Amino acid sequence: MNFAALLLLCVIALSCSKERVKTPVEKYVETLVKMYPNYETNDIARAAVKDSVTLHMRAAVGKPCVELQDVKFGFRRIVENGGQRAALFDANVSTFNDVDGKQSMYSDILMHVMCVVDDETAATLDGQRKYAIAGTLDDWGENDLYMGISTTATIDFGILLLNKATIKTIEDE
Repeated sequence: MNFAALLLLCVIALSCSKERVKTPVEKYVETLVKMYPNYETNDIARAAVKDSVTLHMRAAVGKPCVELQDVKFGFRRIVENGGQRAALFDANVSTFNDVDGKQSMYSDILMHVMCVVDDETAATLDGQRKYAIAGTLDDWGENDLYMGISTTATIDFGILLLNKATIKTIEDE
């Protein structure tokens, strides 16, 4: 019995000590923060971060949007235009960035996703649920960046317009 209790304690300790795996977008932001650790307080560094995000997202147009991987999105609303319905989602990912070997810089990552949905999908979306979204980046709304409005630590990825999106409810929320 004593051995079983010790084994259980070891399993619990190991599971609690596992570091959370960062999403691809968190890894990308961590790279930016390492390059520009003063982006929160320096307008030139903040502009360089915004330019880096712009170049990164322009290069991603027409490709599967890996930036969405493992991000939990909230449903905001349905927008109707010309007989089509589009769903608007957003996510705010808070992360600590590893700078100089220590997790020292906190960043908020803001992302908005818009994708065309059919009537059946539109009817099931719920603002109280979280969703996993995947798809090809059809276009990117660079004019919709709000970097720095909520806090200087916010890195905004603008509006990602997806083609043929897959929307799945995350059940463990």
